Amino acid sequence: FIPTKSSTTSQDNNTNTLDDIAARGLIDYVDYGPDANSFLLSIGVLHYPSAENLADLLIERQESYFNQNKNDTEELISAKVRVYTNCLKQLSAASNVTQQLYVEPLRSRLINKPWCLAYQSLERSDGTKHQIFKTAKPTDIYLDDDHQSAIDLRPLCAPDEPELVKLYEKFGAKWISECVKRRLVHRGKCMVTDRSKKLGDRIHHRLDMLFVNNRGESMKNIDEKRIELLRKHFVIYEAEGIECQLTFQNRTITLSSTECSSCALESDRNQ
Repeated sequence: FIPTKSSTTSQDNNTNTLDDIAARGLIDYVDYGPDANSFLLSIGVLHYPSAENLADLLIERQESYFNQNKNDTEELISAKVRVYTNCLKQLSAASNVTQQLYVEPLRSRLINKPWCLAYQSLERSDGTKHQIFKTAKPTDIYLDDDHQSAIDLRPLCAPDEPELVKLYEKFGAKWISECVKRRLVHRGKCMVTDRSKKLGDRIHHRLDMLFVNNRGESMKNIDEKRIELLRKHFVIYEAEGIECQLTFQNRTITLSSTECSSCALESDRNQ
């Protein structure tokens, strides 16, 4: 590919030069001067890869591209992440206007091969936390619509970029709230208090908000009769504590009251 003029001139020349260096090994650019470049463009060489070519490049080169060696500085690694993220954003934009990414065998490769950039929070032996990045299959990455669960469980999460979240979801990434089983139960005494009464009044006025997912979308197959039953018999109590258990990827952790939700929804079939 031949770089455009805008890719070789920038108000921030240092950043631009670093990004040019960082792009090496991911996308191959050539520059033989105006005359030669003009000839190459006339015979079909492009300024940038098509959507399917870019997808192939990310799939085929992500491992070697991020294979860090001792000569890679922190600045260069950050530039590589920035360049790769920009490529993903270009792919996301293309996915909205072309069907090329959904045609076999490319579609299956995008589902089953690692190419998505993701982040994971880890804890060192001394208790300090740090974040790493890696490339993975979309099906191995979670979309963060439950940030507390993301903090507690530390799964591999998509970048906090709306366009990348949409792109990853198209090829199999799942919302973390749909993959975590949460069990909340009260501990100790529970009683009706002035605070619980005030909260009860607010919930009754906003009851419909209970029937949306973590992204604010209405839940499907809602039984209106059950909602009306809940409206009539819903009671709020104040408890001494609430225990929370999170089950994720066949692993269960228990959180204390200070680490989890401040409320638990319990039901009695006899009432």
